Amino acid sequence: MKGLVAVLATLCAQEVSAQWGPWTQWWSAGLSAWQGDTTAFAVAESDWLLLDAPAAGTYALWREGLGSRPARFSASLQLNFNPSSANYAFWEVWDSSGTASASPLVSGYRLEMGRSNDQLRLLRLPDGLVLANSPSGLLDRSASRLDWSWDWDSSGAHRLSWLLSDTLGVRLDSGQVLGSSDSSVALLGRLRFGATVTATRVRGLKWGSMSWQAGPWVRSATPRKRAARLGDASVTEILVSPDPRLSWRSAPGDFMELFVEADSLCWALGWTLRYGSSSWLLPDRVMRPGEVVVLADGRLPWPDSLSLWDVPLSLTSAPAFWSIETAEGARLAWGRVQPDMHQPMDKSLGGWSLEVNPQWSMLPRAWQSSRSLLGSSPGSLEWSALGPRQGGILGLLADSALQVDWRHPLPLGTSPLYPFDSLALARWSGGRWLATRIHSERTALRWLPDADGLLWPCRPGEVMELPLLPGWLHADGTPGDCTLVYAGWAMPPVSGELQISELLLNPLPGEGRFVELRSLSDRVLDLSGLFWSNPDGFSGDSTYSPSQSGSWRRASVAGRFLLPGQVIFMAANPAALLDVYPAGDSMAGPLGAPRPGAWARPALPGGPGATNQSIPLTDDGGILELRRSDGLLIDRAEVRPDQFPERIRQSPGKGEGMALERRGPDPNDWGFARIDSATPGRWPQAAVEPSRNQFDLIQRQWPPILQWDLDSDQAWLLETRWTDPEGRWASPWSAPRPVASQDRIEARDEPPQGGLWLWEFRFTPLQGRTIRRAYPIRY
Repeated sequence: MKGLVAVLATLCAQEVSAQWGPWTQWWSAGLSAWQGDTTAFAVAESDWLLLDAPAAGTYALWREGLGSRPARFSASLQLNFNPSSANYAFWEVWDSSGTASASPLVSGYRLEMGRSNDQLRLLRLPDGLVLANSPSGLLDRSASRLDWSWDWDSSGAHRLSWLLSDTLGVRLDSGQVLGSSDSSVALLGRLRFGATVTATRVRGLKWGSMSWQAGPWVRSATPRKRAARLGDASVTEILVSPDPRLSWRSAPGDFMELFVEADSLCWALGWTLRYGSSSWLLPDRVMRPGEVVVLADGRLPWPDSLSLWDVPLSLTSAPAFWSIETAEGARLAWGRVQPDMHQPMDKSLGGWSLEVNPQWSMLPRAWQSSRSLLGSSPGSLEWSALGPRQGGILGLLADSALQVDWRHPLPLGTSPLYPFDSLALARWSGGRWLATRIHSERTALRWLPDADGLLWPCRPGEVMELPLLPGWLHADGTPGDCTLVYAGWAMPPVSGELQISELLLNPLPGEGRFVELRSLSDRVLDLSGLFWSNPDGFSGDSTYSPSQSGSWRRASVAGRFLLPGQVIFMAANPAALLDVYPAGDSMAGPLGAPRPGAWARPALPGGPGATNQSIPLTDDGGILELRRSDGLLIDRAEVRPDQFPERIRQSPGKGEGMALERRGPDPNDWGFARIDSATPGRWPQAAVEPSRNQFDLIQRQWPPILQWDLDSDQAWLLETRWTDPEGRWASPWSAPRPVASQDRIEARDEPPQGGLWLWEFRFTPLQGRTIRRAYPIRY
C-alpha cells in the first residue's frame, strides 16, 4: 500500500492516468492493491476479471485514487444474462475529502448497468438523482458485451457513451447522451465497482480493462465543505396530525420537508428546529444541491425512497411560529402556521398539510393546503403557481385604528413603524401616530388626537394616503410592491353609492351563491350596517315600512368598508368560488391595492373574505334589496330565469353555475355573464356580442351526455375523468383527443362503483386558457 501512496503522490502533480488490467500485471499490482470482496473475484485465463462469488449478494472492490475534473473513465463488461433489478453491475466514484480511506464518503456518482428498464443510468449519490441514461431496453439481451465511457468536463457536464456487441463481437448498438451538469462532487477520491446477483448469476459477470484519467488534484484548490447559510434551504411542506391516514401510502407521521437551493455542497451543523414552544437539535448532515429532505421520526415506516433526516417530530395544529436556526442562532428559514391556512377547515384526508413553492417559502400568504389525493406528498415537490403580487396590503380597519395586514412578512428587528415613513407621518398636525408590531405580518397604526381633536386626521368619507419608505423590502429580500396605503373615515352609504353588480343564483354543488357590490361613490363607504332584504311584494317606496314582510340577512361584518371604485363579493364559501371561477377576483384594486375578498381568509374587519350569511334569494330569482339598518334602500335587483338566453333555459342545468351581470341602472337591467361564467369580486365591462363557450348537460341519467359550443376559430383537445366529490380519488385523465368546436359526448367509461361522481372535462385550445367543467352524476 505504501508503494501505491508513493505513486499517487507523484500523480497529484500531474494529470492522473491509470490502466487496470490485465489483472495479474503491474500498475495495480494485481488484485492485491484492491480492497473489498477480493475472495469473490478471480482472474480468468483471458485476463478478464470474473465474479466468482460463493452465494447471492452484493460484491465490490475499491481503491483510493485522487483527481478532479475534467475526468474520463472507460471499461468493458460482459454480461452472460439479461440484467434486472436483482442482477446488475455497477461502477462508482466517491468524494472522500482528499484524505485516507477512513474519511467519510459524502457524495459520488454511480453507473448502473441494467438495474432499471435495461438502461445505463448515471446517478448522483446518495440521493439517486438521475444525471444521464441510455434508451430503455438497451441491455435487454440474453448475453452481451458492453464497452462504455463516462466523461465529466470542466463545466460539470456529464457524458455517457456506449458500444454494445454480442459475445462474438458483432456490433449491436452504440450511442452517447449528454447528461445534466452537476459538480457537487469535489474530489474523485475512491473508485468502486461490483455487482448484485442472485444465486443463479454468481458467475455471470466479467470485467475487462479499465482506463482512468483525471485532472490534477491541488490540495490548496480543493473546495472545502462550507456551512449552509441563509438561502441554501427552504421549508416546502409541513404535515401536522396525519391521522386519519388515507391508505398505507399516506405519510405515517408529522414531517417538515426541506428543499436544498444551494448551488454547491454544504453542511448543516448544529441546526435547531423550533416549532411553537418545542425545539429539536438536528443531527449534522450534508446538503446536496436540489435535494429534497424529509425531517421526520425515522422509527416510523417511511418509504426507502425518501431522503430522511431523523428527528422525532411531534407537531401541533395550534397556531405556531417555526424556524430553523444555526448553532450561532441565525435564522435560516422561518414562518408561521395556523389552522385557517388549511382549506377547507374540515379536510382530514391524510392529515393537515401545507405546502409552498420554495421561492415563496417565507411568505405565509403563499402557503396552501396540499392537493395530493393522499393528503400530503413527502419528498415530492408539488405546488400550484403563485401569481404576481398585487400590492402589499390585504385589509384596512378604518374605525378607531388603521390596521395593516401585510401579505408578506416584514424583516425581523425593524422599527414598529417599518415600512411606514415615520418622518412623513410626523408632519400630520392635530395628533400623532402610534405603531404596534403585532407580529411579522401585521402592523396596527393608531392616530392619537390632541385634546378635542378628530378621531381620524381627515374628514368623514375622505380618502387619505399614508406614505411608505422608498425601497422597503419584504422579509425574503424582494422589493416592496406598493408605495402608498389608502384608507379613510368610512361613512354609511346613501342610495346610488353602491350597486348590486353580479348575482349567482343556481350554484354548482358545494359552491354557494354570491352577490357582488360595486362602489359608485368617491367616498369611503362603511358596509357593516347593511342588510339583504327579500320582500314578498314589490314596493316602489325607497324607505322601510314595518308592514313589509320578508327576510333580512346581515350583508357584512363590522368594520368592512369599500374605497372608491372597489368591488367586493359576499358568499359563505369564497375559497370554493375562486376555485371554480379563476377569472374572478384576480384584478388589483385602485392604485395597486388588492380587492377585499381576494384571498380565502376568515372575514377580518375591513379585510378579505366573505360573510357566513346565506343570501335570501332562490334559484328562481326574485327581488333582492340592499338596505341600511335604518331601512334606507341602497340598491335593488330584480332577477329572473328568463334573463338567461333561451338555449340555457331549455337545458337541464338551467343556468347552473352561471351568473347574471348588471348592464344598467335599472333593477331589471341584467344579462348573462360571458367571462368564465362568473367573476366574483371583479368588474369587467359586460360584452354584448353573442355568447361563446356554452356547456349543456343534456342528459343526466346514465349514460350522461354533454353538449358544448366553443370558439370555432380554435382547435380543441378534450380530456375526461371521474372524480370522487370528496376529493379522495380520481381516475387518470383520458388521452387528449381532438374534438369539434360544436359537438356532444356520451360517457364511455363507467365509474369504478355506484354512487355520486363528478364527470370532469378539460377543453384545451390551440391558444388561450384551458376550460374545465364538472357535473355531478349518480351512477
